[in-house]
Amino acid sequence: AVLDVAGRAVTATDTLGRTYGKVDKGGSIIIGGEINARLATATAADAYIIVREGARLEASGTQTVLDIKGQGATRVATDGGRISLSSYNGLFIDGRLQAAAGGAGAAGGQLDIALETPLYRLNNAENAVRLPREMIISQQADQLSLPVDLQPGASATAMQYGRARLSAERLMAGGFDNLGLLSNGLLSFDGNVDLHMNQSLNLYAGALSLAERSADNARINLTAPYIRLSGVGSYFGIPGSLRPRVINS
Repeated sequence: AVLDVAGRAVTATDTLGRTYGKVDKGGSIIIGGEINARLATATAADAYIIVREGARLEASGTQTVLDIKGQGATRVATDGGRISLSSYNGLFIDGRLQAAAGGAGAAGGQLDIALETPLYRLNNAENAVRLPREMIISQQADQLSLPVDLQPGASATAMQYGRARLSAERLMAGGFDNLGLLSNGLLSFDGNVDLHMNQSLNLYAGALSLAERSADNARINLTAPYIRLSGVGSYFGIPGSLRPRVINS
């Protein structure tokens, strides 16, 4: 499957043989919801989000050559777009996410991934779904895979409720210059992790931690011109309901 909102260049030639046209930047792909950076919260879908191996979400910029007054033939490149994935239940991302710059002088796009926590009625929700959320980041992708014949609504061993496992290498491979990760629970690092972005890195979580199987001496290296480490924002409540959360004490 392919969702493609990449920038497109449309050109034509005038009567003097000069090339003119329009060069669009990458568009937006929003699945489930998006992060509100000002409030440090996110909207989300009450569904498990799966991007299967071989699937591609494409929001890259593009480039072309236009004749610009006073400059002549000039290569024009546009910025990458935005991809946002957000779920209450969990995420399994095994496909390709791409929002690269269209060329020199342009910027890579924005990737936002959120694992949110809904309100549960105390007398209706089972303990299995009232788990605190945990987003786990490792350097390399796990070797876990989903059955080829997995049907919508079916479960699989690799899919854990309330969990999302991400790979730093995959997060950096899509040409993104900006990354936002939100976990309304734990944001955990599994072993040594080196995660860098060319423009900004925004992490929102109830608590930052090492994953359960991570070594105590693991080294976490986060690099970007702008880094924001934030808690999660305030949420409304309803009497008789529970929102499972993990916070620093």
